[in-house]
Amino acid sequence: MLLDTYQISKASIGRALSQHYGCPFVAYDERAAVDAGLLRGLNVAYLRMNYWMPLRRNGDHHAIQSRARVTEIAALARQQGMTTLLQDGVLKVLGGLTDLTQVKAVADR
Repeated sequence: MLLDTYQISKASIGRALSQHYGCPFVAYDERAAVDAGLLRGLNVAYLRMNYWMPLRRNGDHHAIQSRARVTEIAALARQQGMTTLLQDGVLKVLGGLTDLTQVKAVADR
């Protein structure tokens, strides 16, 4: 939708996600090889089903792969400063970047 409807480039979306989540954006590269060591102990079928590819080892990665409870993952996300779409929208309304109508239209989906 962002690409087609609003003509936002993949690079711009990647930069925004990178800034929001505090992690680097890596564009798709069909020649990229996965270090077999990163797959050790992971459920490869789960990775395939969800189109995930590990790029490097990270202590937080284990919480998701071990099928931690949603409450555990949410707590971990909050500790790292992540917000929900609605929370982010409210902050943007308060900052004058958007209005509540736009936030509700996106967050209610």
